[in-house]
Amino acid sequence: NPDLVGYNCDTWPGKRWRDVVTVESVDKIDALMADSEKQTMTRRRQVNHPMKGLADLPVEYLVVKVPGAKWRLALGNDLRSMSALQRQLVQFQLELETEYRNIRETESRYRTIFHMTREPMIVAGEQDRRILDVNQAAIGMLGKPARKLVGENTVNLFDKSDRDQVGQKPLAAEFRLRLD
Repeated sequence: NPDLVGYNCDTWPGKRWRDVVTVESVDKIDALMADSEKQTMTRRRQVNHPMKGLADLPVEYLVVKVPGAKWRLALGNDLRSMSALQRQLVQFQLELETEYRNIRETESRYRTIFHMTREPMIVAGEQDRRILDVNQAAIGMLGKPARKLVGENTVNLFDKSDRDQVGQKPLAAEFRLRLD
């Protein structure tokens, strides 16, 4: 593979395998060789080959014991594309965590402002009109604790004579709230 020229793979023949891998990979090489003593084919292990100025070359190896031969065959699969996908995934996760943190900070500011304002406010679901949140001013005005209001349908807050109309129209100031 011409892409591997920068890793100087052509200098590896004649060197010990453990001498052409990263420090973290030496134990994996030892494990592959030990496993190959006991079985015909080892399980796969990811090993990294270092190169100055480039990212490590990740290769997934398995070792096969050839019957009747003194040597073993190491088969490797270049994992650079997988490694690139993993880096992208990590980058995406970091961006997602940043976005979640921003959302939490925004929600915290919203809650502070929402609960400190003196205007009665009720937040309701667009589809089912169920109360999602109420501020202290609304709790005081309606005379019910938040735990009893949250989940209630906003239609129930209006006079019985207006409920049918409220249920069919967007909420509007022309309806009279039931204050009992």
